[in-house]
Amino acid sequence: MKKMNKKKQITLICILSFFLLLAGTYLFGLIFFQSHFMPRTYINNIEVSMMNKESAEELTSMIPSKVYIIERNSDGVKAYKEMIDLTNEASAVLTHDLEPLLASQDTSLWFLSLFEPQQLESVNVYGEYNKDQYLKLLDDLYCFKEENIVYPADSHIEYLDHRLQIVEGGDGSYIKKETAIEKILQDTDAFVKGSGRNVIDLRSLYEKAEKQTGNVNLDEKMSTLQKILDKTITINVDASTSFSLQDDELGDLLILKDNEFTYDDVKLEEYSRKVADQYNVSDEEYIDRSALKASLREVLLDSEDTTIDVDWVYSTADYDEKLIEVSYSKQKLYYYENGELVFSCDVVTGNDDFAPESEAIPAGTYHVQYKKRGATLSGADYTEYVEYWIGFGSESYYDGGHVIGFHDASWRNEFGGNIWQNDPSHGCINMPTDMVARLYELADIGTPINIYY
Repeated sequence: MKKMNKKKQITLICILSFFLLLAGTYLFGLIFFQSHFMPRTYINNIEVSMMNKESAEELTSMIPSKVYIIERNSDGVKAYKEMIDLTNEASAVLTHDLEPLLASQDTSLWFLSLFEPQQLESVNVYGEYNKDQYLKLLDDLYCFKEENIVYPADSHIEYLDHRLQIVEGGDGSYIKKETAIEKILQDTDAFVKGSGRNVIDLRSLYEKAEKQTGNVNLDEKMSTLQKILDKTITINVDASTSFSLQDDELGDLLILKDNEFTYDDVKLEEYSRKVADQYNVSDEEYIDRSALKASLREVLLDSEDTTIDVDWVYSTADYDEKLIEVSYSKQKLYYYENGELVFSCDVVTGNDDFAPESEAIPAGTYHVQYKKRGATLSGADYTEYVEYWIGFGSESYYDGGHVIGFHDASWRNEFGGNIWQNDPSHGCINMPTDMVARLYELADIGTPINIYY
């Protein structure tokens, strides 16, 4: 066997030495990077190459620790993410647990890290934060601002532009603040204790509508409501005059709430007054507006065509004996004997439209029931002493528990005009003391009283 020349021997030794060195370097790296981060490794943009876990954790302790809160945007569908920096905004002192990142390294391929940097994200932290500061930050979250809130709504029927239509509901973007805060604090506590993530998803906590779109019963309900709008109410003014209430004019007297119609009492009063003003003949011959309003209220919610007759009131000023008349529109009282006007005076009456504690006496005919000198009148929020009290009413009116009458009002300096619009009585008819004293002397028990508008 020939001996290898010296030059070849040296070459072989060099090659073997290179591979031994390479193998040794690889084995060193394989062992070393079990406890150290590989070359060109960055955690949260901070380089930790060749560092062990303890050194890297000390270096990364200055990394801002952030939590991300996922909410709904104002349309109630898409996600909206907010970030809170616990370190800078809630005085957090947190240590990043880098053991999972270290263990996740593929040390068998450690050498590849020499050519390509590794960007890692620290998730697990443990430590403390200032909860009071944190709660102040939560107050300003997107989901708690009123302009971003859309409340959940059931599918429902609306009456818009004189047309019924189904409005689709939806869950919206409303979340109870206390529920959201509780969830955020629980998840944040878990995160800083190393047992949770820094992403807090609130979307499952938003309030939901009880009935979503596609409620088939709404179609049936709308059909029922439409029949109410489609009917015709014929109003007979007298034997030769009548007119119809239908379509938009009828719909204007109704209010749709919770998928049900009810009558609009204010609009009903205005409509009854409009009809009376149009057809009234005189102060002595006029439509009983209260009776018309009551008749309309009874039939407005029916689904069938119907007819009502107006009631007329005829003044009894030509009676042979005594008569008291009160005009609401003129705020005047008139006292007659044998058809002749004896005296008149300004008064202040009640006003249905003013407030619940003031009530206008319905138009109609009443009679003096009793008279008393010195009486104390009282109600929910008042007690007043009067010198003269002339009580009257009708059987049907007293059935409702009402007590009405004429009396002096020493607390008033003026009567008549528009006082009843802004400062009405509680329901009785207020008179100047000298005038009610005169009426007290002239009127008898049983004297008829005619109230009209």
